[in-house]
Amino acid sequence: MRNFMVFQVLIAMVFTVLGASTGFASDLGEYIWGPPKSDFVRPHLEEAKLPHNSRWADDEWTPQDWINSRGGSAVAVINGFYEAGIISDQYFDDEMPVLEVGQNFLELGAQDKRRVVAFVDEVFGVTKISEAGVILILFHEKDKPIGVFNAQGLQLQ
Repeated sequence: MRNFMVFQVLIAMVFTVLGASTGFASDLGEYIWGPPKSDFVRPHLEEAKLPHNSRWADDEWTPQDWINSRGGSAVAVINGFYEAGIISDQYFDDEMPVLEVGQNFLELGAQDKRRVVAFVDEVFGVTKISEAGVILILFHEKDKPIGVFNAQGLQLQ
């Protein structure tokens, strides 16, 4: 036990000496002896630091970009979603538009999920038909709702 305490004291002294000269070691020392003070980037976690609707307010993407990339055909884009397993079905359930999505939709990044559903809305005009226009989004394997899309944007659980 005594050797371990001596080792800790020596390490602390080394980090103190190196920290005074380099600046790097002090950050490393703080990380070893306690939680880091800086915020680490975790790209694979979708933490709600900023609301997604305001996060992409400057996004210059439009559905027309995807239509142009498929030779000017919106049907070709929708068919591509089906072929890729992003969308599995779309229908009305008691006058509510339903978009069933596949596993590949869930593996998209949050921005691309929003773009896919925004594209479907642009093609079929659900949110433009009425003020309360909503698309219910279901995960087809479990047949459970995972979110909605309306004029304010995409909200996923």
